[in-house]
Amino acid sequence: MVFNPDVGIPAPTMNWPSANDACQTSISISFGYLSISVTDETGQELPQQAIQTWATPVIQPKLELTPGESFEMAIRIDSFYRLESGRAYWVAIEYGDQDLKVSARTRVTVP
Repeated sequence: MVFNPDVGIPAPTMNWPSANDACQTSISISFGYLSISVTDETGQELPQQAIQTWATPVIQPKLELTPGESFEMAIRIDSFYRLESGRAYWVAIEYGDQDLKVSARTRVTVP
């Protein structure tokens, strides 16, 4: 069982200026369910830019995945970090709660 990434979307009255996935990512970060770090080619970690959501997540039941099943969660890294065109970065992500955490690390090049 893994934490369900569907933490809701902003209410229409909030006039949310960003994409809904940026809101869900920000909520997940602020409540400790998601951590992201981005490191440039020199090994310098980039500062994360906070996005204030002014919202409390709606915690859905955990996802029960059987062998071979997966889920997707859109994370717009450029909403949280200033990335330069033509540069490569290492991106590390950890996701989950106290019962189960998963992590991944990959190298990305910004077009």
